[in-house]
Amino acid sequence: NEHEFIADWYVDPQNVFWLGTKQGIFSFDVATGKWKQYQSDPTDPDAISNNHVLSICPDPTSPEKYLWIGTDGGGLNRLEIVTGKFIHYTTQNGLPNNVIYAVQSDKHNNIWISTNLGLCRFDPVTEEIWSFTVADGLPGNEYNRMEYSKAADGRLYFGGVEGITTFDPEVFYTTSEPSPIVINRLKLSNKDVIYSSVYKTESENDYHLPAPLENLQKLTFPYTERMITLGFSLLDFTNPSGNKYRYKLVGFNTDWIDAGELNEAVFTNLNPGSYTFLVSGRNSNNVWSDPAKLQLIIRSPWWGTWWFRGFVIVLLAGGVYAFYRYRLQQAMKLQHLRNRIAADLHDEIGSTLSSISLAGTVIRHKLKANHPEVDGLLHKINHNTQTMMEAMSDIVWAVNTKNDRFDQVLHRMRAFAVEILEPNDIMVHFDSNPNITSLLLDMQQRKNLYLIFKEVIHNAAKYAQCKNVWVTLEHSQGRLKMEVKDDGIGFEMQAVKESGVIDHDVSLQKMGGNGIANMYTRTEELKGKLEVHTSPGNGTRVCLIFSV
Repeated sequence: NEHEFIADWYVDPQNVFWLGTKQGIFSFDVATGKWKQYQSDPTDPDAISNNHVLSICPDPTSPEKYLWIGTDGGGLNRLEIVTGKFIHYTTQNGLPNNVIYAVQSDKHNNIWISTNLGLCRFDPVTEEIWSFTVADGLPGNEYNRMEYSKAADGRLYFGGVEGITTFDPEVFYTTSEPSPIVINRLKLSNKDVIYSSVYKTESENDYHLPAPLENLQKLTFPYTERMITLGFSLLDFTNPSGNKYRYKLVGFNTDWIDAGELNEAVFTNLNPGSYTFLVSGRNSNNVWSDPAKLQLIIRSPWWGTWWFRGFVIVLLAGGVYAFYRYRLQQAMKLQHLRNRIAADLHDEIGSTLSSISLAGTVIRHKLKANHPEVDGLLHKINHNTQTMMEAMSDIVWAVNTKNDRFDQVLHRMRAFAVEILEPNDIMVHFDSNPNITSLLLDMQQRKNLYLIFKEVIHNAAKYAQCKNVWVTLEHSQGRLKMEVKDDGIGFEMQAVKESGVIDHDVSLQKMGGNGIANMYTRTEELKGKLEVHTSPGNGTRVCLIFSV
């Protein structure tokens, strides 16, 4: 029909004519005399959705910026005049139908639309849609193209197959009362739970309602119920199928969930705890009801209850305390044993060795060199006794728990170095970190560190022919480093094997027999590293590093 080529037209505030046709939209600018056509393009999402335009309506708030376009099958379009881009609204957005016969605005800046499936009201700001059909009092659902009008008082007219529909939009904005909503259905694992005044045992029914559901404020479920369905109804029977619902479960959801016309909510795998179910409904007057409320409590399993967790915590705390007390008692026993061994060694064996040494000295004095063969044996006895007493002193010192702090180790090392080196006119330079005095070493570590130190000092005094000895002790990042160096003559040492035995017998003699071998053996017990750096005329430097 050629006479129906132009279905609607509109002149905007800039004096531009807009024509809705079967070939899209044409615009004519009176000032410039230019025409422009807008057509659909499947490859362009910003183009008009359908070329067959049935109605044009200026935006109720910004007519200079937007136009609303009704199409035959493409739904509702909004045109942004400056950019020429279209936004599409279809049944996917909530429209009742994609055939838009007429578009008219009201005084509240909402848009009324006639379709092939009734009328609807569209809010351009919130994009909320309210639909009306025969169930709401319309004479019919199918309307006609080019049959619409708006009176001076704002009354709207829409022509349809079953006659003309006219109404005052203001009626839909008058304040009306909300309809009450009730929670009236419960399903567990998709099985209906119905209240009965006759109590059923657990063998007949796993769950029992103490009263009708709509009268309850709280429901308690065992943790084994993994699927809970709650049904609700809005008490507005004008158009029950048009009632809308929304709900949320406080403690599980943070936002309202739009359920549309679905009047039930399903929750699965809820963790033990307390929840509050809220549901609200919108009636035929588009008024939301006050939320109905129901508290849901999911009981914890026995192993998840507070008393069981408290019992476990107390039990663990008791076990930790008992273990601590046991370890403390063992440590106290060990300290007592070490102190007792140190006292016994000092009092019994030490005094006995002292007596032997003194007796040998007296015998030598009385013999007065009259028996040289006996004098040699007595000299050897005295020497061995003195050596044993010195070793015994080191053992007693290492065992005694009073010497566990490192400041005791430093004191004994300084005393020994001064005692051995100063009689030989050797100056001792002792340097240590300030934080090293509070370091704790176990008995084995303290003994091996001190004996290695003694060996190095003995060798420096006997063989190095030095004038100065420098001792440095450092503790950093869980490692203890001891370095002893001298300015003596040094010696030739080509290689030291892992066992500590030197390849050259002459060098071994100069270092005091098996001295280096013993030092390396003690280093292995410390799980540390020992380095010996020396060469003729350049002195000797011994470095020991181990973890503490």
